[in-house]
Amino acid sequence: MCLAGALYLKPYTMKTLSKLSILLILIVIISSCKKNNPEPDNNIYWKVNGVAKVAKPDASWYDDNTFMLEATSGKDYINLFIDSTFHTGTFRLDSPYYEALIEYQIGNGEPQFLERGTLTIRSSEGANAQGSFYGSIGTGASGINITEGSFNAKLHLYSTSDTSYYSDTLFNVMKIKRLALTNRKTGRTP
Repeated sequence: MCLAGALYLKPYTMKTLSKLSILLILIVIISSCKKNNPEPDNNIYWKVNGVAKVAKPDASWYDDNTFMLEATSGKDYINLFIDSTFHTGTFRLDSPYYEALIEYQIGNGEPQFLERGTLTIRSSEGANAQGSFYGSIGTGASGINITEGSFNAKLHLYSTSDTSYYSDTLFNVMKIKRLALTNRKTGRTP
């Protein structure tokens, strides 16, 4: 009789179990849905002279509308820089207005500024930027050829008055810009 009593459930208990089952199914379905605004992957990918590289970038957008993305993969260093109104679009590396620069360093070698190529911002919504790039400098074994570059980066937003971070970065940016402008005006490569 004990077993028979345990198997018999009152009608209101069955309704409660049915409601709980439906609730659990809904919770599982809702929790498995993707968010509409997922976090950015925060990565940068490129090939240099045919060798694939991937890294976690440090991307910054300043209130003066400059954009900089830096990353290190192994011993290689890359820096993407836009000194223009940061917006979606394509920036040419050989523009006479010097709006975009790509700096690249292989190992302990000298940093090089790519002379030919583009830097494209496909999306810059909120604190996320997505884009692509390619470029080259020199030819043959001594040249640097970057292809299939893409990034999906979380942006750190900074004010130019935030001297705690901006002063060091500003120094580096200004050094990069001065060197690039000097070299472009004189026709030499760094």
